Formats: sequence, structure tokens, C-alpha cells
Amino acid sequence: SVLTVFTIFDLAWLSPRQYRFYQYCILSSGFLLKKGRLIRSRLIVPSGQILFVDLRQGPLARLMGLATVRIGTLGSTHDVGPLLAADAENLVAALSQGVRDETP
Repeated sequence: SVLTVFTIFDLAWLSPRQYRFYQYCILSSGFLLKKGRLIRSRLIVPSGQILFVDLRQGPLARLMGLATVRIGTLGSTHDVGPLLAADAENLVAALSQGVRDETP
């Protein structure tokens, strides 16, 4: 029926694409990540909660000049990307500077 067709459409085409669109911003108090076009989510990570910042590049991403930034908190990790490699390095530098500033 119609429900079955919509469920198949949702699982096969819509779900993988719902988080392909994202924006990020470095705030004075932390990091803001907005995801999604159809299903929108907003994540704010306070700079005091960031434990580590990791830059990841697989072989294919390296060939294309892309990288992913992984931000680790006590409870989970959050991926930002793919980004251009230079933008990813700038993001890592800015976030790690914020982590160093918060350390007593």
C-alpha cells in the first residue's frame, strides 16, 4: 500500500540524505553544529566539554583534498565533514586552542 511505498522510499532514498547538509560555527563558548535539510538538528558543544579533536583522512579523501574532523566529548563523538583539508586543519587548530584556553 501507500505506507509500504513511503517506508521503502524513506529508507532507501531519504534517510541517507537527510544529514548531508550541515553548517558549523565556532562560538566564544564552544562549537555549534547544524545538520539536516528535512530533519534539522542543532548541537552545541561547550568548549569545556571538548576532550579531543581529531583530523581524519582516508586514502580517497586525501586524493580529493578532503578531511573529517572528529570532536570528542565525555559521552560521544561528533563528526564534521567532509571539509576541504585546509578548512579542516583551521577548525582543528581553533578548537584545540579553545581546549587549551579552558585547561587550568
